[in-house]
Amino acid sequence: MLYTAALLNADIKAEIRKLGKLVRDFEQFEPKLSLPSERVYFADRAAIGCYLLNFHTGCENIFKAVLRFCEKDWEPGLWQRDLLKRMLLKIEGCRPPVIDLGLFESLREFQSFRQEYLQFYMFELDWERERVIAKKLGSTKEMLEKQIMTFMLLLENMEKEQQNYGT
Repeated sequence: MLYTAALLNADIKAEIRKLGKLVRDFEQFEPKLSLPSERVYFADRAAIGCYLLNFHTGCENIFKAVLRFCEKDWEPGLWQRDLLKRMLLKIEGCRPPVIDLGLFESLREFQSFRQEYLQFYMFELDWERERVIAKKLGSTKEMLEKQIMTFMLLLENMEKEQQNYGT
């Protein structure tokens, strides 16, 4: 089946809605982000970490959809770090950059936390680092949504130009 622009748009909008729900649900944990580690139960820290992990997974889902549409040679085994780096690239005749450097850096923090979350026990994780990243969840989601919508508009304009010039 051909992965069309309409399907890409639908996939991205679905992921953005899910990320919106995730951020709204996360609000219940925001009061805990001002507490010292000894006052936050491990179950709450695990839940917060799970939200951060899910957020990063949703971002990856969006980026994989972009690659499926724009770069037919994309391989499912592409490392997460490479996937994120590819989103910074402008690919001539194919697509504009998906994200800017500021969002890239923010998403790298989520990516790095995700790796730690999956490798360590909850009581081994650095609460200070976890809560700093968790405090960025809402603003990072907003940046992502704005940049993805801008990307989709630019991609749509590129396609229209290519159709007008018969390429």
